[in-house]
Amino acid sequence: MAGAAPRCADANTLNGWARKLAPLGPRSLKLVWDISNKCNLRCKMCHFAYDEVFHRPAQYMTPETFARLAAQALPRAHTLILSAGNEPMTSPWFSRILEIAAQYEVPDFLFITNGTRMTPKIAEAIVMAGVTQVQISIDGATKATYEAIRRGGNFDKLCKNIRTLTALKRRVGRTSPQLQFNIVLMRSNLKELDQFVDLAEDLGVEWIAARHLLVMRGLGVEHESLSLLPELANKHFRQFLARAEASDSVRVISFPDFFNVDLMRQLALDCRVVDLEQAFGVIDSPSDHAVPEHIGSSLVIEGWALDSVMLTGVTIERSPWPDELASMVNERGLVHVTDAITGLDRPDVGELYPEFDASDRCGWRASVRADMLGPRGDDAVTLKVIAHSLRGTATDLGTRRLTHQASMAGA
Repeated sequence: MAGAAPRCADANTLNGWARKLAPLGPRSLKLVWDISNKCNLRCKMCHFAYDEVFHRPAQYMTPETFARLAAQALPRAHTLILSAGNEPMTSPWFSRILEIAAQYEVPDFLFITNGTRMTPKIAEAIVMAGVTQVQISIDGATKATYEAIRRGGNFDKLCKNIRTLTALKRRVGRTSPQLQFNIVLMRSNLKELDQFVDLAEDLGVEWIAARHLLVMRGLGVEHESLSLLPELANKHFRQFLARAEASDSVRVISFPDFFNVDLMRQLALDCRVVDLEQAFGVIDSPSDHAVPEHIGSSLVIEGWALDSVMLTGVTIERSPWPDELASMVNERGLVHVTDAITGLDRPDVGELYPEFDASDRCGWRASVRADMLGPRGDDAVTLKVIAHSLRGTATDLGTRRLTHQASMAGA
């Protein structure tokens, strides 16, 4: 399933792919260049979600530098990709760089973009430069899902920009650039996979490629991994691929294989036998003797947690208030307060438990604000830290008792 060839691939097409994969002759280079180190979005699963990445000083390749490098490399290139992990349209010289690259007529000329900074003028530069493919990172087929994942993005604006590019192609009578949706598969967008095909048809996008979420430490997206719900993922994968197969204009050119549910179950059972049956860990701070009698504006809680299969998250939960809505209370009789940041470095734990692959990255931390604890009063609230594992277990790592008094309102 992964990387499946387009339908009706003949020998000539296969030979063409072979030449691209292992080219001979003067154009033997595949070049991947970043012309900017910035992005205008902070997608929840991306490295730009880290403050130190998003706020780093801007660096842009100037047209003069690009022209000098292009003269040396582009005559030898069969592929040029103007993005390696950043947003190329943040460059103030993006259109000029396209013009310079166009002089060398690189056979495959493409870039990956979130598309939100595209203007009619930039769209014209893309078409006139002979760009062969534009890959658009989207991750949500509806406005709500898209804007929740791709933070800072505007779904309506993106759709308008894609329509502008599609209309321009038709007006000048060109078939390129081909447009491709890039989708990161996750829990949040799983149930609307079919709608990506509908959206692609509507906007004139020809190709769809998808890949699994790469969980980055400290972003709190572990729960988004489809490895936690493989059977449901397989169900939606089948529906999506069937919908794409029925489309006359959209093709899936890259998609991961289905989950081997039986194998995953067996691995979980094997780990149960060999290792600990549940997640384990502790609250390091505050300690039992350091818990303040009253909490003011906020309290930092931190510790570590491990599991023999996979730790999928750590949540901070509290006892409910007497007048709390029943719908707020979970199966443990608690109310969710916040998710901890997980995957933090803990070399001390790694030394104690070297048999666990992630033991050096098992730290977690959460900041609990006073307003997360419910209405102020003289009654103590019980905070619990719950570790969640791949096998579906939820383990209590510890309890803290706090008093959030009305007298602390100004704290």
